[in-house]
Amino acid sequence: MLTAGVELGAIAQAKADLCDEIHSVKDEFAVSTNLARVGGMDRMRDLLLTGLKDSGIVTQDQADAFNDVQDRLVEAGLMD
Repeated sequence: MLTAGVELGAIAQAKADLCDEIHSVKDEFAVSTNLARVGGMDRMRDLLLTGLKDSGIVTQDQADAFNDVQDRLVEAGLMD
């Protein structure tokens, strides 16, 4: 999905790389904190990114870039 976004010009490779890194860390954080599933995917993403920011694992700029990539992939029809 990230590769397709880069190929379509929806996102830059650097943002795709950052998104991939944060996605991996986000998954690990969810498991390690035993964060309960709450609401839909958007709600879970917000809770996880907030936890990552509060823990100092990602910055606000990185979280914003992650959300921007997600939005651009939705706009490009690559994500729901």
